[in-house]
Amino acid sequence: MENQSLNFDNYLFRCSSLGKLLTEPQSKAEKEAGLLSKTTESYLQSLHKEVLFKRKSDLRSKYLDKGIQVEEQSLTLYSNTSKNIFFKNEKYFKNDFICGTPDNCKGIIRDIKSSWDYTTFPFYDKEIKNKDYIAQLNGYMELTGQEEAELIYCLVDTPTRIINDELRRADWKMLLFDNNGNAYEEKIDLIVEMVSNMIYTEKGLLDFCNESELVRLEWFDNFREVPEWLRIKVFKIKKDQELINAIYSKIEKSRTYLNNLSLKVANLMPVEI
Repeated sequence: MENQSLNFDNYLFRCSSLGKLLTEPQSKAEKEAGLLSKTTESYLQSLHKEVLFKRKSDLRSKYLDKGIQVEEQSLTLYSNTSKNIFFKNEKYFKNDFICGTPDNCKGIIRDIKSSWDYTTFPFYDKEIKNKDYIAQLNGYMELTGQEEAELIYCLVDTPTRIINDELRRADWKMLLFDNNGNAYEEKIDLIVEMVSNMIYTEKGLLDFCNESELVRLEWFDNFREVPEWLRIKVFKIKKDQELINAIYSKIEKSRTYLNNLSLKVANLMPVEI
């Protein structure tokens, strides 16, 4: 973990966390006074606790879990649709305020987001709705000296383990399978719907059914593959220096807030006799 000391004067914030610093207070008076929002304070308290206790929460949602597992698959999809070969960037960047590792920085910054399923894939969106991602991309541009960035949403097949987890959850709620692992006849259509919503290629479906002990390929007579060009959505943005300046201002205030938390902790220390 970066910066184990309880002195946060030089603490580096990850680009992925910058959006948490930019939320504004709900009160007009607090906003005009330049105070941090309650949301930002809550995030900073969690961060301070991680450093204080030298522990880091690694609880991941199923959405993040899929994103991590299919990272290379999504990058390959983007390479195929753009007719260029892109490789995962492994270089870590930092300056005096922020740090991070962009997914790709060949010519411009590229950050890949793998959608959970087709319902969360922003196919019709015209702009980036998650402002945290805009802050993250601007952070990467600042670190690398780039002036343009792409936020790339990819819709790729869900790994078998994750699909099986979803089927187990559904089985617990709706009883899909008997004690021998055989699907109840009246639940087969539901199982097919669930699996089809998480797999978009014929190869992916074949691989899953070959690995699964519960689901049979012959159930998917009406399965329709989704072409690659329908499973990619690219948003382009340019570097926003005003936003970068706001980030640096929030970091200065956040460091002060973290140091004040350290002072409170120091005051709680028992006095040696």
